[in-house]
Amino acid sequence: MFIRIFLIFLLGYLISYLYKKLWKGERTFINDKNGSDNNRSEPEEMKQDPVCKTYVPKSQAVIYLHRGEKLYFCSEACKRQYKQENK
Repeated sequence: MFIRIFLIFLLGYLISYLYKKLWKGERTFINDKNGSDNNRSEPEEMKQDPVCKTYVPKSQAVIYLHRGEKLYFCSEACKRQYKQENK
């Protein structure tokens, strides 16, 4: 009888431990750019596309240097459109 209670307790503890590790945010994430761990990192800076006015994460933006200013675009199409309009 004691062994059964102990095994049930052990199984419950194991399930609780795995739940916390796998589904409660204690997983380790790898950053694609530099391969470092990103466990609970700060939110990434967002930049507004001057053409379509959408916001894009800085790391995923298409960058264009125009008159000494860095401009961030959501796509190459928006960058081309901007270049056409601002020659």
